[in-house]
Amino acid sequence: MQPGLRPRLIFRRSTAVPPERQLGREAVIALVAHGCFQLGASMSGLFLNLYLWRLTQDLVVNGMYNIVLYLVTPAAFAAGGWIAKRKDRMFTYRLGIFAIALFYLLVVIAQGKVAEWYIGFAVFNGVAAGFYWTGFLVLSYDVSTETNRIRFLAINMVVFNSAGLIGPALAGSIIQRSSGLQGYILIFAVASVMFLLAALISLRIPVIRSHHKAYYLHMMGLLMRKTGSGCRGWPAFSCSGRFRA
Repeated sequence: MQPGLRPRLIFRRSTAVPPERQLGREAVIALVAHGCFQLGASMSGLFLNLYLWRLTQDLVVNGMYNIVLYLVTPAAFAAGGWIAKRKDRMFTYRLGIFAIALFYLLVVIAQGKVAEWYIGFAVFNGVAAGFYWTGFLVLSYDVSTETNRIRFLAINMVVFNSAGLIGPALAGSIIQRSSGLQGYILIFAVASVMFLLAALISLRIPVIRSHHKAYYLHMMGLLMRKTGSGCRGWPAFSCSGRFRA
């Protein structure tokens, strides 16, 4: 063996992913679909608020839009969990993606009318987001195992943050090169296509019928009392999410 070759082979063996930690086909598909979704979301979410501001020059409209959105989303999240129990987590997941794609398609069609119907758009967006995140969080658990879940979540965060960096930069570049408000309409159209693509990719994950239909949402209070440290972390997580948005 040539000098220097043995250490290189040892290094390659040591960095190889053990079979039990490798991601399965469904996990990879879920990551790709979520990457498409997050790219569309990062392009459109922030700039929808800017679009409302450009249309109205009124912070009250932006404030009310986000208040309604954040009030509706938890209720939709809970409803999405109930639907996932009755149907399947993929039903809730795909329903959420298709609803968000439809949401931005309606924004493209309505254009300036969005400012007049902003409460309705906020409710629609909140319902769609709640369904999507319910489905995705359950799906993340199902497509990973005890041995590779940490790796799946780590890769998911890389995908999430990468899309979160690329999306706004790409959207800002499109808006800068467009006249008037046409750039906003274009990025909403592109985002709608990305959501539709994510939905189509998710069709490669099969539906799993479960016989466990019980939904234990009413026991949430008991869980919160028993996990004090988790409850203390939720407000911080919520603040972090709001600042990132």
